[in-house]
Amino acid sequence: MGVFPIDPSEEITIDAQAKAMFTNRRAKSDFKERIAIFRPDEYEREIAFHRTLTEFQYALSNGRITYYLQPQVDMETGEIIGAEALTRWIDKDDSLISPATFIPALEESGFVMTLDKYVWQGVAMWLRERIDRGLRVVPISLNVSRVDILACDVAEHMGALAAQYNLPPELMRIEITETAYTGESEAVDKLTADLHTRGFSTYMDDFGTGQSTLAMLKNVNVDVIKLDRTFAPVDGDQGRSAHIISSMLEMAQSLHLPVVIEGVETNEQANMLRNMGARYAQGFLYYRPMPAKDFEVLLDDGNDN
Repeated sequence: MGVFPIDPSEEITIDAQAKAMFTNRRAKSDFKERIAIFRPDEYEREIAFHRTLTEFQYALSNGRITYYLQPQVDMETGEIIGAEALTRWIDKDDSLISPATFIPALEESGFVMTLDKYVWQGVAMWLRERIDRGLRVVPISLNVSRVDILACDVAEHMGALAAQYNLPPELMRIEITETAYTGESEAVDKLTADLHTRGFSTYMDDFGTGQSTLAMLKNVNVDVIKLDRTFAPVDGDQGRSAHIISSMLEMAQSLHLPVVIEGVETNEQANMLRNMGARYAQGFLYYRPMPAKDFEVLLDDGNDN
């Protein structure tokens, strides 16, 4: 039973009924709580959740969901060796809505799969257009979430996309996000095997956080490690953090796994990482995420050195 207290002198409004029904649903979903009292903070979160989903669907159908590309570079040469596709939601005033404000709701509702498939197809289409025009292309990393792995055959879908747009699979790198590892190691292991069978390479994202640990490296056959930005050395840091990064790089080298360091923002960080043996980076020092048209300018002008 859900209870929403009202003043006896007030009329029972539609709003009051909605709040009572919300509280009743919460009581039914919590077997430990037979009677639930209305909580304003929970109700506001519920309203915000549904508002986000409604606005997302509107934005998607009106061309306000897109992707930006953040280049990945060879720190030795400055050459762009790839890029990561990152979701962007363009608000009505043309400002960008932070993914942190909408991705959690999309993951909870399952709509993140709709978003991811939209981005995957957009990138495949972009690659095909570049190839048809005889222009330079580089591999693009596509993020795959836990919801994607559980709700669809990702390897089959990627294979179908590559076939539809006649793309070499090596141009579509599959980046498995940290949340996908949580409790789904067998599914991730199967996915990486299926992707490799189809010619795709796989990235382990956010290595060193959550479930992206040494145990996952033992059980999951990935091609590239992305070291989480929290491990990027702080300027002047020659202590524990630097030793951890150095050890991780040595371990990856012994396993013949390339490493991409995320979150590189200063020249001092880049110099420290190069001295440790790191070669590939992604971060604001080199490039911020940018619209595809701006990324095209970099590739076409050859200014990535």
